Amino acid sequence: MRERNPNPPNPLSVKIDESPVIPGLDEFLKGLERLFFAEASAKIWMPGNGAQDLVLHLKSPIPLLEVLHHHRLGRWGAFPTHSAGAGASKLQEMLQALEARNNRPVDIEELSLELNDILIVIRKSGIHSIAGEFDQLLESLAAHYVYLTQGLQQIPYEIYIPVAEQGALPQAASPDPRVPDYYAYWGVYVDSEEDARIYDLGTRTLLGNTSLEFERPMVR
Repeated sequence: MRERNPNPPNPLSVKIDESPVIPGLDEFLKGLERLFFAEASAKIWMPGNGAQDLVLHLKSPIPLLEVLHHHRLGRWGAFPTHSAGAGASKLQEMLQALEARNNRPVDIEELSLELNDILIVIRKSGIHSIAGEFDQLLESLAAHYVYLTQGLQQIPYEIYIPVAEQGALPQAASPDPRVPDYYAYWGVYVDSEEDARIYDLGTRTLLGNTSLEFERPMVR
């Protein structure tokens, strides 16, 4: 995987707990490793308002296209059905079990999935948004794969969901009404471009070069 821009802006002013102590967290991480065939690690994001959300990193040697194939067959991620919205995903179930173990809300602030050919970073966009939308986001990646790769010619080496800043982007209705931020624009880095590109899910096109940068993943 190509090394990304080493000095992206990181406006977050937060405290990261490098050694979180949460009852059940070790079991949760081991479950993620089995579920996603990946090494799993976690830190705690503490924005200063008393919240303590998980910052997860999953590292797997599998390429994206293989992940999407096995996810569709139910062999990666182990989601219960192949139809979007039919019941809670396995990730949701595991997060709910972790919450029950702690008797307090536990959420995922960021999930970064590092495969052998791409890094995908998903940021929280609402309560339980990552766990609730993870399977659907993978299905969207599969549906948009040909367009994201410009006709299978160039695989992005990083994708950021959603775009961190949208002030310079055209206003567009999301093709999916549930979590609009996730299904409107994604940030994309490709080898042939120094700057980030914006992928518009509504029109299935890569917009022109942009000076927008995306926040460094909290866990690497």
